[in-house]
Amino acid sequence: MAKAEQMLTIVGDKKVANTLLALPSTVFVGVMRGAAGKGIQVIKKQAKVNATPGNVLSKDASGAMKKAIRSRTTANKKKETVSARAFVSRKNKTMVNGKEHNPGAVAHLVEFGHGGSSPAPPHPFMRTALDSKKTEAFQAMNREAKKRLPEAVEKAKKVNKADAIKLLKSTGAKGLLKVR
Repeated sequence: MAKAEQMLTIVGDKKVANTLLALPSTVFVGVMRGAAGKGIQVIKKQAKVNATPGNVLSKDASGAMKKAIRSRTTANKKKETVSARAFVSRKNKTMVNGKEHNPGAVAHLVEFGHGGSSPAPPHPFMRTALDSKKTEAFQAMNREAKKRLPEAVEKAKKVNKADAIKLLKSTGAKGLLKVR
C-alpha cells in the first residue's frame, strides 16, 4: 500500500511563522495540532463527497466507504512533530447483500485498482480530495494557527513573562496581542 506524506513548511504571514517557531516546543505543538486538525477536516469532507455512491464510485455502491472515512491528528512533543491523516477505518464493518463488508480492508483496491481474475480500474477518492483541496486545507490551517497563537503566547507568558515579551518584540508580532 502506498503512503503519501506531506511536509509542512510554515508559509504565509512571517510574523505568525516566526512567533510559532520561537515558542516553546510544547506550545508550538499545541497550536499546530489544532491547525492541522482544521486542515485535515477539509480533506476528509472532500473525500466523503468523492466516496458518495454515483460520484467516483458506482451508483450501486453501498455507501459504507463514505461512512468509514475518518481523520486523526497526533502530536509527538519529544520530536516536536504534528501529523494529520484522513483514512478509511477498518472498524466500520457493515452488511452488504447479506455478507460482512469492511471498507477499510478494500479501500486501497478501490483507490488504486487491482488485477487478478476480475480486474478493476482505479477509482481515486482520497488522492483527488488531497489534490483538489490542498490549498484550502493550508488556508484553514493558517487561519486556525493565527486564531490560536495569541492564546498560546499568553500561556507561554505565564511560564516566563520576560521571555514572552522578548519573543514578541524579536519576532515583530507585537500587534498579535497586547503585552502588559
